[in-house]
Amino acid sequence: MRTIANPHPTRTGFWGQPEPPSHGDAGNPRGSYFLASDDRPVAENSPRWRMPLPLSPAGSVKSGEPAAGAAVTYGDYFTAVHRILEGDRFAALTGAVRKCLGKSVTAADLGTVRIYLEKHGQFYHPARVAVAVANTRLAFVVNVAVTKIGRSYLREDFGNIRLLNDRFPYRFLPQVYCTGEATLPGRSRRLEMFLGEWLDGYHEFHLSGEPAGTNSRLVVWDPVKGAHLLSKQQRVDIYRQIALILTAYYDLETFEQIFSWHNAAGDFIVKTDGGQIDLRLITVRKYAPLFADVSGDVDTTLQALLIFWLNLSIRIRLDRFDGVGEFGCADDDMVDAALNGFFDGLALQVRFGRIPKELPDLFAGYLKALAPDDRDTLLEGVAGRLKCHPSEKALIRKHLKRHGEKMTQAIDRLPQELIVSTR
Repeated sequence: MRTIANPHPTRTGFWGQPEPPSHGDAGNPRGSYFLASDDRPVAENSPRWRMPLPLSPAGSVKSGEPAAGAAVTYGDYFTAVHRILEGDRFAALTGAVRKCLGKSVTAADLGTVRIYLEKHGQFYHPARVAVAVANTRLAFVVNVAVTKIGRSYLREDFGNIRLLNDRFPYRFLPQVYCTGEATLPGRSRRLEMFLGEWLDGYHEFHLSGEPAGTNSRLVVWDPVKGAHLLSKQQRVDIYRQIALILTAYYDLETFEQIFSWHNAAGDFIVKTDGGQIDLRLITVRKYAPLFADVSGDVDTTLQALLIFWLNLSIRIRLDRFDGVGEFGCADDDMVDAALNGFFDGLALQVRFGRIPKELPDLFAGYLKALAPDDRDTLLEGVAGRLKCHPSEKALIRKHLKRHGEKMTQAIDRLPQELIVSTR
């Protein structure tokens, strides 16, 4: 345990007010730093402290980013996160603790602030911040953006999550508390970050195995229990819940939906306690209408919902093998899971009074009335407009015919198999 040494990054506090550098005092918690777990501490005198922070999940600096001499080091990262948190006597952190516990706390109540660098993500470097208040242990996330695109996404992400948490009554997204930024000493390099809820026990999951294989395996990255393979039913439950969540946040009046989500980016995380699947979405990089300035009559609403479904059915199957490898596609059977999850999401909107109770049955009839050839033509049009990597485009084209066949079979079974969730 130790105080933070100078030079300090300059910072703007989480509450939006510029703050002078602090040298620490006896009333403030000390900080300790780790790579993901307690057995991997990072000290100021360690070689790791001065190493450049990798700017991609694979651990390499992407082209176009600053050279190593101008890059953010591990020491820069930990120092910046701590200095942002300690602003105004740890006002951001004590405010988050207060919301969790329902009682007022001070900086002196926090004890040691333990900061764990969890991973090098595609856009963020998330830190887990652990504190102990009395006999209660609490954890929060500080999502840190280092790159230009990461900083842009982070600002949008924070605003979109807060918007959706205010607009919708369910809790598939984490709580977010406040934002801040730090400028590294002697450089124009900025780190932007926001403080939010840490979802304990939830982990990333990805396709795994040989890309050429006929059956897709899905593996959960659990650092405590170790990576473990999911059963077929658990895979079905995961894709069903992904579709449920995305549909639940679709606005049938404005045509707004969550964009830019991708399984390869770890946007969804899962808890598998007792073998049950519990999913959360942890980022909303874009929330915008599918169409602009379109009348909201019944025909338009149904057509827009059809486009939403077709797009969802394609994108939900895409991933990278082991998170960073070649692009892969989930099994054909997951089309059924996605369609059931889609109707689960509509049912959830009915339950909370957001859409008419007749809408799910109306749309099911609309789907069944479409000729398969017409539906395939629309599917090809949606697939052709997807903005994605060329390798994903090729993968989509390879699977699209079979995808359409599985969709037709799933739609034909709707009257017998549509069991909507009311949880």
